[in-house]
Amino acid sequence: MIDHDQAGARAAAGSFVGRARELAGLRQLTATARVITLCGPAGCGKTALLTRLVADVAPDFADGAFVVGLGDLRQPDLVAPRVAAAVGVSEEPGIPPAVTLAEALRGRRLLLALDHCDQVSGACADLGARLLAAAPGLLLITTGREPQGPPETLWPVPPLAVPPAGADLPGPAAGHDAVALFTERAAAAAPGFALDEASSPAVAEICRALGGLPLAIELAAARAGELPARELAARLGDWCRLLGDPALPLAERTLRATIDWSHDRLAPAEQVLLRRLSVLAGWSLEQAEQVCADDELPVTWVPGLLTRLAGLSLISAPPGPPGQGRYRMPDAVREYAAGQLGRAGETTAMRRRLRDYALGASEQLLRTGLALVPAPWSARMQVFRRYEADADNVAAALAWCLFHGDIETGLRLCTALSPAWTVLGALSESAGWFGAFLAAPAGRAAAAVRGPALAAGASHAVSGGDQELAERWAAAGLALCRADGNLRFMSAALSLLAGAALAHGRPLDALQQADEAVVAARKCADRRAEGYALGRFAAAQAALGQLGQARASAEAVLAVLLEIDDQWGAARGALSLAELCRSLGDLAAARDHYLRALALLRPVPGDPQTARCLAGLGALAFDQGDLAQARGYLAEGLRRSVRTGSRAGIARTLLAFAALAVREGRPEFAVQLAAAVTTLRGNPPLPRARTQRYLDAAAGLGPAEVSRLWTAGLGLSAAAAARLALVPPGRHELRS
Repeated sequence: MIDHDQAGARAAAGSFVGRARELAGLRQLTATARVITLCGPAGCGKTALLTRLVADVAPDFADGAFVVGLGDLRQPDLVAPRVAAAVGVSEEPGIPPAVTLAEALRGRRLLLALDHCDQVSGACADLGARLLAAAPGLLLITTGREPQGPPETLWPVPPLAVPPAGADLPGPAAGHDAVALFTERAAAAAPGFALDEASSPAVAEICRALGGLPLAIELAAARAGELPARELAARLGDWCRLLGDPALPLAERTLRATIDWSHDRLAPAEQVLLRRLSVLAGWSLEQAEQVCADDELPVTWVPGLLTRLAGLSLISAPPGPPGQGRYRMPDAVREYAAGQLGRAGETTAMRRRLRDYALGASEQLLRTGLALVPAPWSARMQVFRRYEADADNVAAALAWCLFHGDIETGLRLCTALSPAWTVLGALSESAGWFGAFLAAPAGRAAAAVRGPALAAGASHAVSGGDQELAERWAAAGLALCRADGNLRFMSAALSLLAGAALAHGRPLDALQQADEAVVAARKCADRRAEGYALGRFAAAQAALGQLGQARASAEAVLAVLLEIDDQWGAARGALSLAELCRSLGDLAAARDHYLRALALLRPVPGDPQTARCLAGLGALAFDQGDLAQARGYLAEGLRRSVRTGSRAGIARTLLAFAALAVREGRPEFAVQLAAAVTTLRGNPPLPRARTQRYLDAAAGLGPAEVSRLWTAGLGLSAAAAARLALVPPGRHELRS
């Protein structure tokens, strides 16, 4: 399995030619090195080489090979969350993503490639060092214009091989990768182009003039349909000799001159679109039309102009039918185009257009995500995935708002993005942006904007592990929303405060707040908010011992959320209902609800609630005496929790395995697993009463042996404890 960053995958698919010697050397290096950095100037083909290398060696890595693009990332604190998301590790409340990621990768044989590290090199170095220390089976490959990261094996990526001056070309570019690349791209631009005795000297001259730089060669070859090779060589050679800053390194000067040469030959409308596209990290046709078009550049021109720019290798077009998928621009071209945008005096206007587009699209996402407009769950998930694909552009819009003090728009964006951040598990990102904008003085945004932002942000503060901050935000948001008559976000704030009251042991307060949240949601006909508020109401009833009433409320939760096809919320409702039914002794109903929740959750990769469902099913099988089935469910849940890095899920399932070990007549396993759970739990510690039963079960082994086993268990890592739990009955492999 290979998970590619989309840009990297397309780069490799569209521009990889030759490099047999480099690939062979790198393949050998991957067998012994722990860190490799592909280093070289812009346009030298680092991403293409990286992606081809990863594809070639991926079968050697049992736990996967992943390419993570970081080219548009500017916030160092988002490096670890992005890498975690790419490898399927979920963030955990209150735990730094780097810590969760390191623990999750422990014991795995994995290849992780970080592409374009230059803008966040320090964060990449720190994360790389942590992961390498935790995971001996990890191979880390990075790319950058300068050396990156932890102690590394540097692999300078050279230009493509060019024919020496005065040499004849032996056949169709044999041994000269630069000529092969030019020939391939020229044939695509000008069908019928072939390397022959007439064109070979000119092609060789072009490749030498461009220093063998792949991007420069592609830009030149794209003009083969307009100029004969000999004329192309003459014009391009003169341009590269005359232009460029002499203070720059030769490769950088050559590439910039080539981009300038290609840009100079664009039609005016093509130049306008190219420079305006530089504000986008990647884009769809619809985005380009919305952000870039105006009276100077009519929207009807945009599709054709995109096709033209893609044909000239200035942007990469997505595969498939025209207008579908996402376009991208090579980094070096984007830097140049951004300079042109500044010289045209359009940077501020285009950044504002991107901000406005992001706000409009995100507020539509909010309406869809909160089920305020009718839509099937598949359409809602598509909206969430659209945000995921557009995360870099959204982050750019948020950063622009923050830098320019546009707090009100920033808060509106955060509130609108809240459902996507929640479903996608973007805990660090959401908490960071809400915190940054809500830290601004209250007067920087209208109360009607700040109130909903506080209410929405409170749930993300909880997810980030800061319960105290969440309660402050929820209380402040409730006051503002109540004054403004905003019932929807009143309900959200009250639901959160009800959850806080439950956590603090005040179920009567929780019941009152949840009841008010339900009333507010019903008044504004927000069925999703009603479902979530009813969930809090059911939890408060259960905490008060009113299990029958709680079951009825939980059944209402499930009915409401299924009615509006909120499958993510319905899964959680079914899970809560299953646990209530189990408490009431209705094991058949509990099993049905666990299975329903599991079916709803499986399409959401990495959701930690899936492991909770499996643990529940395992516990049911255990209660019914089917130990083999219990072990099967628990094993699947434990493997999933280990894979996603969920400490809470691992601890929960290890404790279930400890109980299973006692029933299987293996108390020595139970003692070690219970001890491992106490280490995993940290604060608050596992109550003594929860572990004493396992110590009592092992009493026949003698105090000294029980103490030894407990000490050994305390020293187990999560991965080691999981391996111990998965040892089947009949084997007695103990950690000492």
